[in-house]
Amino acid sequence: MGWSYVKRGGRRLQFLLLLVLLMRFPPHLTAVEILSKSKLERCAKTSESGDISCEKKVVINMVVPSGSTGGEASIVAELVEVEENDTQKMQAIRVPPIITINKSAAYALYELSYLRDVAFKPEEFYIKTRKCEPDASSRIVKICERSIHLGLD
Repeated sequence: MGWSYVKRGGRRLQFLLLLVLLMRFPPHLTAVEILSKSKLERCAKTSESGDISCEKKVVINMVVPSGSTGGEASIVAELVEVEENDTQKMQAIRVPPIITINKSAAYALYELSYLRDVAFKPEEFYIKTRKCEPDASSRIVKICERSIHLGLD
């Protein structure tokens, strides 16, 4: 009885140490959930016109990290099994497709400058910029538009 208590306590300690170690890593080094849900449907090409008749198809929901540079927002995944919607059992795919998603760098940055914070009855005060880049030349930007929203509308 004393030994099982020590064993259980040791496992709890291992779990706590693992939890502490995982929390020490920066968020960009942790794993990303790739496949959140899928279902299997069958498709067939019915004519030479290229029309595809689908009874069922594979639907994939992926989580891709966001960012402004595009370098941190790339995922490579291999889809190996799907869940049938009716029976909810997993089914393996014979030739698993490899999915690669690379998000490009941001083409336009929209800067919001907050004027003040309000604790009671919060209203948003910001300056919205459009077509403005600090290092762009005048032939690219042409007109730099700014509008001020005071949260009154």
